[in-house]
Amino acid sequence: MTEQEELVDTVKQNVASQKLQGRNFTRLRGDLTARIVKSFLEKHAPNFLTVVGPNVYVDGFSTEFDLAIVKSGCQPLSVDFTAQQISTASYKPRDILVLIEVKLSGTYGTKLGLQERLFRLRHDFEATHVSKWAYLTVSEVSVPVWQKSINYLDDTRTALGPDRVFCLRDSRKKLILPELERDWDRFVSYCFSI
Repeated sequence: MTEQEELVDTVKQNVASQKLQGRNFTRLRGDLTARIVKSFLEKHAPNFLTVVGPNVYVDGFSTEFDLAIVKSGCQPLSVDFTAQQISTASYKPRDILVLIEVKLSGTYGTKLGLQERLFRLRHDFEATHVSKWAYLTVSEVSVPVWQKSINYLDDTRTALGPDRVFCLRDSRKKLILPELERDWDRFVSYCFSI
């Protein structure tokens, strides 16, 4: 079993369970997915880098990102609270090498709604001035059923950049298609080629 297959299987077993179905659990499923991805990704981190998250902020920006790769030893910002230092989940931009958005099943909606959400996500990434960022989805529509259906993976790659978007399996076929079978390795390489 490849690491990509193992990661997809781990997510399926732990996140896509019956216990977490329905809209009420969307954020929890996303949180669990980010934690699983983090546990797999940090196995590849060199000693001088650390994977942090989920729920990471860049100092000066209100957008929450799922994961980040930061310089080892750097500390999140802290605030004084009743004569006590409390750590936040916010890091200085100079300490962040890669910002990562993790999705269980991609970004969906109408063609226009999808474009708007992806434009906003790209804007959020670029506004932080962190030069490297990535979008990883565990499952995404890469082969539409109907000719006029939206190819969500293609649209996401077009909006965010093909070298920054990684997909681990096709959500319609529920398979790791040949064109996706190296995406986990590509993602790891992208994140740690500093």
